[in-house]
Amino acid sequence: MKKLRKILSAVLMAALVAAVAVFAVGCSGGEAAAANLTGVYNSNKSIKYTNFQPTYNYFYFVISQQTIETYDDGTYCLTATSVMYSNVTFGADVPSNEFTANEQGTVNTKYYGKFTETDKTEDDTTLVLAKPTRVVYSKKGSAYIDSANWTDAMAEATRPTDPSTGEKGDPIDKDAYIASKLAAWEDGSLEIYVILGSATFDAIGAFVLSNI
Repeated sequence: MKKLRKILSAVLMAALVAAVAVFAVGCSGGEAAAANLTGVYNSNKSIKYTNFQPTYNYFYFVISQQTIETYDDGTYCLTATSVMYSNVTFGADVPSNEFTANEQGTVNTKYYGKFTETDKTEDDTTLVLAKPTRVVYSKKGSAYIDSANWTDAMAEATRPTDPSTGEKGDPIDKDAYIASKLAAWEDGSLEIYVILGSATFDAIGAFVLSNI
């Protein structure tokens, strides 16, 4: 498994870094038009490989990572990104560049809100992220969702579905949509320990390996 993880990381690192860089640009500006960027912090990448054989001839892996941007108006943008690939084949019997990996789309969710810092030193700091007041969601082949620019189409696209019957419930409003995305903030705020020298933090568990 360690060998597989190393192979997957090496093959897809460039693609994921490029995706995160593109998505992070969309966060800029904070809540005020004149807000200036004060910090950019990246989590470690997480990789999960799932094999459904022999029941099903299906296997995939998901790579996930988060980025936090902070601004001088006291706001933050947290971007949670995951990339899923199916039909993957790797290994000693697969020649270089002849692996298979079908991209199933990149999920990108941005959370905007207020933040404070505690216990800051020259080496590290703790970012305290308040519950977000805006959530933006995008995925290839799915509706674009922005709680700050809510439309009837977004309300329709985010209608809850009964997993047992497949029936859809009533359309929801933007506040209900934001509330559905706050699992990471169940304690009221989200504390992130950041190592300043490397501008890194541990991946946030609530966002790791999600592709929904």
